[in-house]
Amino acid sequence: MNAIFQSHGDIDMKVLLNWAQRAADVMKPLVEELEFKTYKEVGHKVTDMQVRELLIVFALRIADGLFSDGGLWSFLRRRNIGRGRLSD
Repeated sequence: MNAIFQSHGDIDMKVLLNWAQRAADVMKPLVEELEFKTYKEVGHKVTDMQVRELLIVFALRIADGLFSDGGLWSFLRRRNIGRGRLSD
């Protein structure tokens, strides 16, 4: 599966938020899954939270590959884990 995790700060003045959202809109039909997450009060930088959430998404994708039916990733996605929220 090809997937994109895109994150962006809501106060980025170098790459405006609406530009990043438009880029996501352009890419969305080209991939199987695109997750776009906005971080409040974040400018043009990568925060520790963004890195942690990206690592969680990677870990979940790797773990999902260990299950032939894709059950783990599907289960976690239904519980909204890895899509903007990381816990119940």
